[in-house]
Amino acid sequence: MTNITHCPYTGIKKMRYLFMAEHMPEQLKELKRQGMPALDAYMDQVQKDYGRTITEYVNHWDKTHQHLKQPGNWDPWLKGLKMAEHQAEEIAIRNVIEAL
Repeated sequence: MTNITHCPYTGIKKMRYLFMAEHMPEQLKELKRQGMPALDAYMDQVQKDYGRTITEYVNHWDKTHQHLKQPGNWDPWLKGLKMAEHQAEEIAIRNVIEAL
């Protein structure tokens, strides 16, 4: 396991940085060698991909679960939406943050 003493990022970017430090040290080293603009651009793309993955998943879930919207009782749809958001985050972490 790589020992990181400083990570210049927070949130999703930090998760990716730490994952790369542990599992992809050569790629991270190369990005660092290219300088902070290259590393920042890479991390900005990670952030965009993460958000896009969540948005696409939740939008798809919404389109395929319109039948849960009941006049006067949106509870089933809202509970399902919350579950879909949680699943979307797990998928985004797996597909974007932990992607080799």
